Amino acid sequence: MVIIDYYNQLDQKGKGRFIKDVIEITGIAYSTFFQKMKNNAFKKLEEEAIMNYIQKCKDNDRED
Repeated sequence: MVIIDYYNQLDQKGKGRFIKDVIEITGIAYSTFFQKMKNNAFKKLEEEAIMNYIQKCKDNDRED
């Protein structure tokens, strides 16, 4: 799964939380986040951290 695909399936509240959490996890700026999303240009470690976050979110959704 590409990060943008996960992001696009979220509702408005989920997108806001996703952006906030990813910025906190990676330390990138808000504008940089959108530039990297648009171009699918995350560095390998950023992408790994985001994919781990997405997996945790999915696991939490299954538990609910």
